[in-house]
Amino acid sequence: EPQSPELTVPAYRRPMFWKSKDKGDGPSPKTLRQPLSPKPPNAADAPAVAEATEVWVPDKERVWVRGRVTRQVGRSELEVETEDGVTVAVDLARHDTLHTANPSAEQDMCSLWHMSEPAVLSNLQLRFAADQPYTYVAHLLIAVNPLKPIPDPAEVSYEGAASSAALAALPPHQFAVAERAYRALLEQPAAGGGGRQDQSIVVSGESGAGKTESAKKLLRYITWRVASAAGGTKHDRRRSVGQTHAAAALNARILDSSPIL
Repeated sequence: EPQSPELTVPAYRRPMFWKSKDKGDGPSPKTLRQPLSPKPPNAADAPAVAEATEVWVPDKERVWVRGRVTRQVGRSELEVETEDGVTVAVDLARHDTLHTANPSAEQDMCSLWHMSEPAVLSNLQLRFAADQPYTYVAHLLIAVNPLKPIPDPAEVSYEGAASSAALAALPPHQFAVAERAYRALLEQPAAGGGGRQDQSIVVSGESGAGKTESAKKLLRYITWRVASAAGGTKHDRRRSVGQTHAAAALNARILDSSPIL
């Protein structure tokens, strides 16, 4: 895992290189010799986090609050100035881990430099504040209820993505999830693999999280996508008015079939 340049990594946590009798430097399980780096020192002697490092500290009201290390007091205590201007003391001897803050928000949280509970919550909060309520965790989509109308992107941008990588590079949205499911539905099975595989999209969350709205967007995209494919190849985008009305009618019939939707 890449380390932030502000962090001081203790010697006993740095990568070790081993001497082997037969093959020089390299991991040889049968002939491992003493590591070149010194033995791990006592925890009390290990260097603490460097000054100016941005970290997360626990807070009773906000759960986590961001701050910057100002100085070290003794061997295990740090002074951290929070973003509210309050100075708090952090005793490293009482905390197993001091969570380092990430330099920026990411649309896929697998790209975060530092992964922790405050890192995930902060990333979602920053994107929510920027009217970007959708965030990936690999192929999963986290949708935070924006509590206001957010314009949807154009469907054709997801339909026109040439590859899975190009689709993943587009802004996170329910349309991307629906497009992946649609493409998987049409995949030709390998030789001897049987027929095409049915696809499912699981939408889960707490009450009021926006599950119904997400389901509507998924259904709307899939019905549009089916009508779009029926109109020709992606190089021929001329659709008849009848096909557009048919997609809208199918979407309405599906939504009307369930009082919840």
